[in-house]
Amino acid sequence: MTIETIFLLSLILMGLSTLFFFVLRNATTHYRSALAVTSATTVASLVLFSGAVWIGDLSPFRWLFYIVSCSVLMMTIMKVLSVKKENKTPILILNGLVMLTGAIASFFRQNEDMMLAFFVLGGVFFLMQLMLLAENNAKKSTSKMVWTYILAGWCAFPLVFVLSPEAFSIIDAAIAAILYLALDIFTKVGFYIHLSKLK
Repeated sequence: MTIETIFLLSLILMGLSTLFFFVLRNATTHYRSALAVTSATTVASLVLFSGAVWIGDLSPFRWLFYIVSCSVLMMTIMKVLSVKKENKTPILILNGLVMLTGAIASFFRQNEDMMLAFFVLGGVFFLMQLMLLAENNAKKSTSKMVWTYILAGWCAFPLVFVLSPEAFSIIDAAIAAILYLALDIFTKVGFYIHLSKLK
């Protein structure tokens, strides 16, 4: 399977999720706004993935997509976890810094020391973000579900990055793209489907 085929598959799946959330938004009340925002984000991803397939350089488009989609997703997570108001802005800033350091690290693939330095820096920002998310939040029945998505999904993205051609080339670009797609479906589409079932 070629990289173009994989991203066309991403295009189709994200398109279907957009249609799904557009229909579903009228069937739920509690997370209607979150579902609508996810729909808009997946539409944006369609444009980015399409451009990536035509231009051929996927990295800039993927990082731009993550900066937008992960910020939207983080706002939903903060709402579900009832994060303290004073922590919300720092969390969003740290979220952007995690994506930015990841993007910079990918540009230093020919310089392993610089790449690792930015990767570690991004890891520090990510840990700080998790600490703020967990700080004195109200205990809710949904908290365990949210942390499952964060720890099982979000923490897997850096692992794929390390294994991919953007870092140490242990796996090829096609396998990395499949893993990124699977993680996107789990952490974004799956997460919002789960939320839509909550009352």
